[in-house]
Amino acid sequence: MFCFSPGKSNEFFKEWLERIFLIRFSYYIQKGWDSMPIYNKLVRDKIPEIIKSSGKEFRTKQLNEAEYIKELRTKLNEEISEYLEAATDAQALEELADVLEIIHSLAVVHGSNFEAVEDIRKAKHIKRGGFQEKIFLIDVKD
Repeated sequence: MFCFSPGKSNEFFKEWLERIFLIRFSYYIQKGWDSMPIYNKLVRDKIPEIIKSSGKEFRTKQLNEAEYIKELRTKLNEEISEYLEAATDAQALEELADVLEIIHSLAVVHGSNFEAVEDIRKAKHIKRGGFQEKIFLIDVKD
């Protein structure tokens, strides 16, 4: 295993990375993948139509229910990560809208709808409150 040491020469490490990059890059060019990014992810329903109208070629597949649920969960993690990385309020709101869209779809796959999720949220809010008062619990003494 290679260990990086700030005190030692980094030339070996640089050469090793360059070789790996060149091997990978030449492999992708041989496969014809140099100009076709691979996404392998769930996209919004109109994305294929948008890509087609731009004149680009693409491939899609229809997911079965188990794959769909798995990909919705993956997409939820992706959108939450993007929300956490948002630099402005406008970007944060865009990402929250994406999260909300995924929640709508997840409610349906769990046999319900967004209105039911909202009803549950409201009931929890009445019983336990929200998060507007910015209360941070440090500990509880038994």
